[in-house]
Amino acid sequence: MFTTFFRIIRGRRQKRSRFIKRPKRKSRIEVSYRKSARKFFAERLEYFTGAYNLHYRTMRISGAKTRWGSCSAKKNINLNWRLMLAPPKVIDYVIAHELSHTVYMNHSKQFWAHVEGMIPDHRRYRKWLKDNGRFLSRHINA
Repeated sequence: MFTTFFRIIRGRRQKRSRFIKRPKRKSRIEVSYRKSARKFFAERLEYFTGAYNLHYRTMRISGAKTRWGSCSAKKNINLNWRLMLAPPKVIDYVIAHELSHTVYMNHSKQFWAHVEGMIPDHRRYRKWLKDNGRFLSRHINA
């Protein structure tokens, strides 16, 4: 059984479950990394979009636990702020990967050829993320 408790909001008693997840406050370190990430990722995105004639709609900073980046069908790119703890070449790989999704919304051979055109040694950086990615989020308790 779920245990409930009551909370008074604006003079009214409201019933709430004890198991409702409340949003965590961001630590000062996370806020700082997010700010740095927004600036750095925007610069790198502009470099790649200009150099390879690619287009995206918006860029957002994500705090996802299991994804480094994503690209929506509307060409919105989300990049994880924890990437700021990775080497710059790895960040470039993730950005190139997500920008390639603006052209190919899959992981076909054409998609990987497109990524390779931007980052010739992308396999090396993908392997680095697989091997070391779990340690990036451990450095900061967020």
